[in-house]
Amino acid sequence: MFSQWRTISIVEIAFYFLLIIFSVIPAFKIFFSKSKFKRFYIRYSLLVFSKVVSGCLLVAYIEQLNNYASGKSQNEGDINLLVAALVLTSISFGFINILTNFVISYTDEFYLPPKEKVKGIVKVLEMVIPISALIELSKGNYILASEFFVSNLTFYALILNIVGATRMGDTGVASRTTTKQIMEASSILFAIIIVLNGLFAARKIYHQRSPYFTRILWTSLFISPLLLVRIIYSIGAAFTFNVDGTFTENTSKFTFLFGDWRLFLGLSFVEEFICTVLLCVTSWIVYIGEPKEKDFEYSEYSAYSKEFNESA
Repeated sequence: MFSQWRTISIVEIAFYFLLIIFSVIPAFKIFFSKSKFKRFYIRYSLLVFSKVVSGCLLVAYIEQLNNYASGKSQNEGDINLLVAALVLTSISFGFINILTNFVISYTDEFYLPPKEKVKGIVKVLEMVIPISALIELSKGNYILASEFFVSNLTFYALILNIVGATRMGDTGVASRTTTKQIMEASSILFAIIIVLNGLFAARKIYHQRSPYFTRILWTSLFISPLLLVRIIYSIGAAFTFNVDGTFTENTSKFTFLFGDWRLFLGLSFVEEFICTVLLCVTSWIVYIGEPKEKDFEYSEYSAYSKEFNESA
């Protein structure tokens, strides 16, 4: 009965295992170097890990449903498996956005003096409060400040998405009403973030002088429309979710452009997989062509940065 979803989940798991293999070589070199790009791999590892585990949980849940439907088991399916899979799916989608924003910011941060390392509560506060954005704003780096602010927005959207996913198994009108509102808010916030990241990448490509950074920015720009299509169906799911746990059948306002949103939401792994592949390609671009800081004059970048910010 649910064999097609089981097949999709197994294929997804296999795809992400292949990505792990392809990303090992650049990860090893970059992570153990002084490159500012090495923070990418902590986030990328969490992204791929969450996709693999969520796929495994979904396969286990679908197996339970199949056994129940065929009469092999009296267990209708552990809803906690589905909720855990949804939470991890929310985390992975959030990390794709976080990584996209990181890559865009990296093209500026590469030349900046190393930051003092912060640990513990300060690091947590930086995720919650736009400290870095305010610091760059005070220096007149308006574009970088905007990118850091979007990074904070992504963290807020991720938390909302996780909270909404954890409540999907709740019953009761009041609880589901809150869940619906959280889903709507997180989906809209992610849509805004995706558009802003796309605009940042496009603007930087226009002003960028380095072919190396231009290639990196193009991969980020390609990711944006894929994520935008993906989030349209999340918005569709959020706004057609009913407090009785069903979905509104009249979904014409979400289907006139792309067809049945439920189909695309179910196949959203395609968009997310392509985005993750592009992020893997980005890591290979850095692995192959990241320039040494000594090869560039900081004053040259300062002039470029000043020109770029003045055009904002």
